[in-house]
Amino acid sequence: MTKIICGVTSCYLNKDKACCADSIDVSGDGAKSRGYTSCETFGRDRGGLRSSAKDVKEQSDISCSASTCVHNESNKCLSQTIQIHGSDVNKSDETFCTTFRLK
Repeated sequence: MTKIICGVTSCYLNKDKACCADSIDVSGDGAKSRGYTSCETFGRDRGGLRSSAKDVKEQSDISCSASTCVHNESNKCLSQTIQIHGSDVNKSDETFCTTFRLK
């Protein structure tokens, strides 16, 4: 299980730069850098949804298709902590995993 630090403040699952999801999906098949990854679990906060998000999860399960990352083993992230970021995010492909490191 992995701790998620989230800088995507426009996501309804973000609460004080932490994630409320039990699990997230990070895409990045064939990624050569973090810019080719994204958080597919991202959901735009449309007002009111944020309040329905549950408590911050200390540890979450991370499915990851970025098999070129050093932290990926069998499509799971093995890093103790990951960071998801993005500026002015409206959709998932505008996010990225800053923990990505090319093998």
